[in-house]
Amino acid sequence: MTLRHRSRELIQNNAWANRYVALSEANIVGPKGVLLQSKTENQDTDKTIEAAWARWGRMVTSDDRWGWLEAQRLATATEIGDGEVFVRLHRGYDNDFGFAIQFIDADALDVAFNFPPQDGGNEIRCGVEIDSGGKPVAYHFFDQVPGDLNYSSMQRTRVPADQIVHFYRPYRLNATRGVPRLYPVMFDLNMLRGYQEAELVAARMAAAKTGFFEAQSEDGVPYGSGGDITMDAEPGSPQQLPVGWKFNEWSPDHPTTAYPDFVASTLRSVASGLDISYMNLTSDLTRSNFASSRVGLLAERDSWRSRQQHLINHFIEPIYAPWVEMARLSGQLSEAIQISMYIEEKQWQPRGWTWVDPLKDVQAAVMAKNHRITSGQKIASAMGDDLGDIYDDHKREKEISEQTGVPIKGDADDTEPAEPVEDDEASP
Repeated sequence: MTLRHRSRELIQNNAWANRYVALSEANIVGPKGVLLQSKTENQDTDKTIEAAWARWGRMVTSDDRWGWLEAQRLATATEIGDGEVFVRLHRGYDNDFGFAIQFIDADALDVAFNFPPQDGGNEIRCGVEIDSGGKPVAYHFFDQVPGDLNYSSMQRTRVPADQIVHFYRPYRLNATRGVPRLYPVMFDLNMLRGYQEAELVAARMAAAKTGFFEAQSEDGVPYGSGGDITMDAEPGSPQQLPVGWKFNEWSPDHPTTAYPDFVASTLRSVASGLDISYMNLTSDLTRSNFASSRVGLLAERDSWRSRQQHLINHFIEPIYAPWVEMARLSGQLSEAIQISMYIEEKQWQPRGWTWVDPLKDVQAAVMAKNHRITSGQKIASAMGDDLGDIYDDHKREKEISEQTGVPIKGDADDTEPAEPVEDDEASP
């Protein structure tokens, strides 16, 4: 719980931690979220399934606050800050699909609630009830989240595991609870924040240069009349000190010359701990050229793809299967089609990315497709698109062209692309 609260504080008050959450939402979920692509080989059926999923996605939470896109973003951000996400599945909910989800604060599952197995029974570990094989059987939630304004009860409710989606990444074998993704870099971020604050205060003091008045007499008593000595800080207005006084300037030199390198070195360590590029975390391009930026982006995108698959496997799939069940019961999906077909004959399309070097990358993709090394669907998927949707767009474009009489410029063919244009990839 302590790690979770420290992680939340960093995300709220630390620019770099907040930047990482924003990057994760943008690269894992993206502007459209992970899209359903039904693959039953019947276009009408596919469109019916996808349309039903999209309708439900307009409002998916039991509090009528979030749609499916916002739910994916919330799950991604919460898993970073809390280390885990709890979602309760409400079957029989009062909507057209008879199904809704509810996010539950991780603080509601008491990490201190532990109970050893008795006479071969189940064990309760950190609020999670597990059987002898380690499989979750139930979750014991507080009726109210500790610390809430109206919190007054320590009563727990046992919720069966088939009603809970527990989305987290285990950091060790048999772990029943998750750890915030920021935990490897918490120390570095906190120390860097303290160092920057100290340098900022020192720099403000250095900007407001000041000094000390020193009495020059041997007994420490200045000559002439007594009284306090003051000096105006108006530009271009020299002043004369009374006899027996000397002014000693104090001008601290901050930030130090080592400040930029120290900050950059610390943030490189933070970027490595978060498995993203220093360039993206800091938006600092001064140390980058095209070649290094390309290598960093490609490696980082592999990491994002892994995170996307983690979201699909452990958050989206466990919600989609019961949704299909309830959508069929509520009449939104045909019961003539086996439930296994709805669940298995599909794929998830996460967001993709545009080319790093468009000309060369497109040429390479066309050559790979023409030589049967890859397929058009895989090329489209890498960019976050579906080949069927692209062909549908081309079909509609052709129909509009014929109706309006406006010709379409350029047609696709199977000719080999021209040789890539040579350039200096090491240039900035």
